[in-house]
This record gives sequence, C-alpha cells and structure tokens, in this order.
Amino acid sequence: TEATGDTVRIFKPIEAGKNAAPRGEDIRAGEVVIEAGALLNPARLGALAAVGRATVLVYAKPSAVVIPTGKEIVPPGKGPLGPGQVYDINTATLLASLEEFGAAAAAHPVVDDDREALLEAIQRFPEADLLILTGGSSVGERDLLAEVFSEAGSLIFKGIAVKPGKPTLMAHRKGSRQLLVGMPGYPTSCLTNAYILLGPLVARIGHRPAPRLQTLELPLAGAVSGGSDRLQILTVAVAGGQAHPVFKTSGAITSMSQADGYIEIPTDSPGLEAGTPVLVKLF
Repeated sequence: TEATGDTVRIFKPIEAGKNAAPRGEDIRAGEVVIEAGALLNPARLGALAAVGRATVLVYAKPSAVVIPTGKEIVPPGKGPLGPGQVYDINTATLLASLEEFGAAAAAHPVVDDDREALLEAIQRFPEADLLILTGGSSVGERDLLAEVFSEAGSLIFKGIAVKPGKPTLMAHRKGSRQLLVGMPGYPTSCLTNAYILLGPLVARIGHRPAPRLQTLELPLAGAVSGGSDRLQILTVAVAGGQAHPVFKTSGAITSMSQADGYIEIPTDSPGLEAGTPVLVKLF
C-alpha cells in the first residue's frame, strides 16, 4: 500500500482468509497429538505446548549404578600407582555411555575381589534397574562374579560370542526386576560391550526406541585377519574416505579413543583384504 494524505492506494488484492490460521488447521479436535510411548523430542514437546499441556506422564529414565571391582583398581587422582595397580578407566567410560544411552547413572567406590564385599555392595541398591559390575567376570581365581550373581539372583548367561568382550554375564536379582550385569575388566572390551549390549538394554528398560547408529560404507584401508569363532568388533578411524583399523588390544583404551566407530567381522570369516567395502557403525 501507499498512503497519500487521506488516501491509501492498494496495489495487491487480498484473498479472503489469507495470512490467517483457521481453527483446526494444525490439530483438529479429537486428533491424537502424541502417541503413547513416543519419544519426546523437541518437535513433540512443541506439539504438547501447542495444545496447552504443561505436563505429561512419562517413563522414568532407567537407573544404573556402576560398581568397579578389583584390588588393583585405583580411582583417577588417587595415585601414584603401586606395583600391579592401574587407574579405573571403566567407571568413567560407563558413566558417560550410560548417560548417552538415556540412563540416570551413578558410581560406587571400588570394591575388592571378595565375595562378601561384592554381595554387600549389590545389596546397597535394591531399587536400581541395573547394577553393572566391572572386572571379575572371567575365569581367574579372583573372578567371583558368576558365583556372586548366582547367589544374589538367577544367572541368565555367562559369556557371549563376541571378540573382544567374551567374559560378560547377566543375572536377574532374586525377588526383583533388577538386572545384574558383569562387564569385562579390560577397558576396550568393556566399552565395546556398552555399545552393543548396554545401549539396547537401557533403551528397552526405558521404553525408548533402540539406538540407531549412523553408518558409513567405506573401503578398508588395510587388511585385517579373521578366523575367530566369535563375532569380531574391530574399531576403526575414518580418514581420507577410508576405514583405518585402530584396534590394539582389549586392554588399550586408545583402541576406542582414537576410533570413530567399528566394523563387524562375522564368525569364521577368513579376514578382509584392503579395499574391501565395510559398513562402519559410528559411535
């Protein structure tokens, strides 16, 4: 428009209803705004606000407690280390990953490799959805978790066909829906199993969709061996349009910290040659 004195000149016609939002244009009466069980992302929270809902009933975040075990384990900042001691890596990695997966996580101080001490630590958290103990899940003389889990509950499995990470176990606690999880003490094995086991488990307990990892199909930068009777999880770094294997050992946390994701090598695979297209699952 253009105003000249008391006159307004109109240069463009106005259609009836233009630039006005009619009632029910977005959400009509009786329409379902959010389906039960839907994940509340920013857009869905906006839809609730659009119909004036300030609160909504939700499932609580699963609660998890991480209990590191082993006389050789020292919390970071409590050094210097004595002979045969190592810093506790797994508590830091598990707390961070559990929060990422959608759990409310807390840590317990390090517990010695002692049956009574382990049972006492488990008894302190009857209300947690998950108790995750690290170390003591293999077959050494101080690996007591299978015995302790069998006493505290009903063992579901001991050992999984994954490399690294075979010494993993789980049990149902007696008289409770609580799950007891024994994770490997080696940091790469522990964190690998966090992604492939704890992530989906936390999602299931919390009534959330299963985690969907972003993937890339890339050529393998170097040959890798196979021949294992277990599914191999091989960490890789993405650089120059290729997937570079960076796995060192199960005890080397840099196998994870220098990686962008991992590839899976099937059971009894003869190995993969350099240049083979692989599916990289990004962390």
